[in-house]
Amino acid sequence: MHKVSRQAVLFEWGPPTYQSVQPTQFFVLSDASWMPHFRVKVGESPPNWDLSTVYGDAIFLAYEERETVLGFYQERLVYRESLGRDHIRAMGKIWQREALFKTRLESSAP
Repeated sequence: MHKVSRQAVLFEWGPPTYQSVQPTQFFVLSDASWMPHFRVKVGESPPNWDLSTVYGDAIFLAYEERETVLGFYQERLVYRESLGRDHIRAMGKIWQREALFKTRLESSAP
């Protein structure tokens, strides 16, 4: 999974329904997959967490029609999750609202 680039996904799938660029803490799971902090309930840890974390700017692409959210760290795919359209739509609305309050420095994509 870590070998797929964002450009490859955009070429194959086209533009996402929603996109977000944000500093993100990822939990590294025992199967080498990554889980972003916003997908874990506050005060809890994800199942099979190996106690490692990675932090940095991440790009998230949400495809409502594919019911899939993808996360990229340093231009490599590190997170993929299937979610329902309603969940993706709600997540996209949050991302759009957050983007309204970002400064120009924060909103420039890596």
